[in-house]
Amino acid sequence: MPGINGIQATRQIVNTNPHIGVIVVTMYKDDDSVFAAMRAGARGFGNLASQLIAWMPYIGIIGTQSQKN
Repeated sequence: MPGINGIQATRQIVNTNPHIGVIVVTMYKDDDSVFAAMRAGARGFGNLASQLIAWMPYIGIIGTQSQKN
């Protein structure tokens, strides 16, 4: 993302569209990255090393919660 990082993008998305649930997927595993994403408004956080199939339940949960808001 030219000129913006994932944390900044999450913050902008959540501030302008609070009904949208953001899941941050990154190659970083450190606690600081997780906490920064959550403080920015992300509803989920995961690592790219995870298998996609492991993400499916969370994507459904976030989508359902976003539709209720």
